[in-house]
Amino acid sequence: MPVSLFYHYTDVKDVEDLATRLRSLGPPLGLAGRIRVSAEGINGTFGGSEAAVEKFHRALLSELQLADLDFKVSPGSAENFPGGWKIRICRELVTLGVAEELASWRDAAPHIGPNTFRKEVLSPSKDVVVLDVRNQYEHAIGRFKGAVLPSIRQFSDLPKYIRENKERFRDRRVLMYCTGGIRCERASALLRNMDIVKSIGQLHGGIDRFLKQYPCGGDAFQGKNLVFDTRLALGTTQATTVGKCVACKGLWDDYSKGWRCIHCRSRVLLCNSARCTEYFYKEHGGCCRACHSNMNAGGPL
Repeated sequence: MPVSLFYHYTDVKDVEDLATRLRSLGPPLGLAGRIRVSAEGINGTFGGSEAAVEKFHRALLSELQLADLDFKVSPGSAENFPGGWKIRICRELVTLGVAEELASWRDAAPHIGPNTFRKEVLSPSKDVVVLDVRNQYEHAIGRFKGAVLPSIRQFSDLPKYIRENKERFRDRRVLMYCTGGIRCERASALLRNMDIVKSIGQLHGGIDRFLKQYPCGGDAFQGKNLVFDTRLALGTTQATTVGKCVACKGLWDDYSKGWRCIHCRSRVLLCNSARCTEYFYKEHGGCCRACHSNMNAGGPL
């Protein structure tokens, strides 16, 4: 039984109508998952039986009048989505929080295949920056070698990070990646429109597609790829632990206990040690690393 991840940027003329039709498709097939619909396209992840997932794929292609779409399928089921079948209408497929003209999906950078991306990652150069555009709690458990890892809590924090660190990217080639590719579409457009970089490329299909081509990580990706369902993360066939407990700093990459920052609600890596739990609340203020750093610096949480 599979889980499917997909997105497609396109002009949707009647968002309400598309959302209504999608709501009616899932339950009869026994599907569960979350789909976002907006005037700029569709984005979702869902699970079910193999036959049901394939039937929905065909129905979606018909609805969008497409011959094909990059569905990223991995092991899982409808049980990985306990919230049932949810269709949400939203302004942005992924919330970047900037005006469309500053980061339109139409201005997205060219896609780079996993093979080319891997070669560039494994051939480090001072003229090339590998940028992870995911949240801190995501890249805490898995990332590409040598990547710049912004300490952001949510995608809408990325524009501020880029503005404050633009000299890091000036006149350099930027290789950008995320989970499945959707965040890179607009993040790459934002950076392109700032007109400060030499060139930009985004990993086609994100980490998900890369690990399908290089199941062991290809010597380039380390750790696990966080996913937004009850599976929590998908590792390589030779996954190494790169995450660390926020308290003892020992290797740890398990989010299954559900620890979260008491301020921003970001996921927190906290091992099973009772001493670490005590430290987390008494000495670390129940904070994630970002909130703890801001608190120590006297800034806002």
